[in-house]
Amino acid sequence: MNSDIPIYLFAKKPVAGRVKTRLQSHCSPTVAAQIAEDLIRATVELVVANWCGQVRLCVWPDPEHSVFEEMRTTHSIDIETQAAGGLGKKLLRALDVGVGAHGAAAVMGCDVPHCPAAIIRRTCVALARRRNVIGPSLDGGFYLLGVNETHPDMFRGIRWSTPSVMPNIECSFRHLDINLDLRLPMLRDIDTWADLVAVAQQFQRLSPYVA
Repeated sequence: MNSDIPIYLFAKKPVAGRVKTRLQSHCSPTVAAQIAEDLIRATVELVVANWCGQVRLCVWPDPEHSVFEEMRTTHSIDIETQAAGGLGKKLLRALDVGVGAHGAAAVMGCDVPHCPAAIIRRTCVALARRRNVIGPSLDGGFYLLGVNETHPDMFRGIRWSTPSVMPNIECSFRHLDINLDLRLPMLRDIDTWADLVAVAQQFQRLSPYVA
C-alpha cells in the first residue's frame, strides 16, 4: 500500500468576524472563531491518527496564526497556503500536486471532526487500490474527495455553497470519465448554529458551546 498518499485538510484562518459567520446568529464573532479553531484541532487530530499517508494542512489566506503553528509543532504536519482563486482552483491545485507526486490525493474540510475514524482509514485504503472516493454532506456538498486522477475541468461550473454541488460534481465527473467508485456515508458539516447543535449531541467536544 502506498503510505505516501497525501490528504489536504482545508482550513480558513480563524479570525473573528471573518470565519464561521453563520454561527454568529447565536454567538459573538470571537466565539465563532474559537469554534473554528477547535474544529481545526479536532480534525487534524482525527486524521493524523487514522490516515495512512501524509497529512497536510492547507490554509487561507496565510499560515500566520497560532493554531496553525500549534498543529505543525504538535503533529509534525506541513502547513501550505491554498492556491489563489475560487474554491475549485484551490481544490484542483492541491489534488494536482498530490496526484502528480504520489498517484492519488484527497481533500477534506475541517467542518466534520465527528467523522468516524473508519471512514478516514477506508478512504486511504480505497485510494491505494486506485478507487476514487467521495463523501457527501447533508447540505448538498461534500466533506471529503479522494482521486487517482485529475482534469483541468473537473470543478468547472460548480456552484459552490449550494445544494447542487454534489449533482454538479457527479455530472462533471461522468462527462470526464472519472468514476466515483466509493460513496461514503453522508455527514452533516458544521456551517450553521443548527448544525453545531446537532453535531454536539454526538461529538461531546463541542457540547460546551451549546450548553
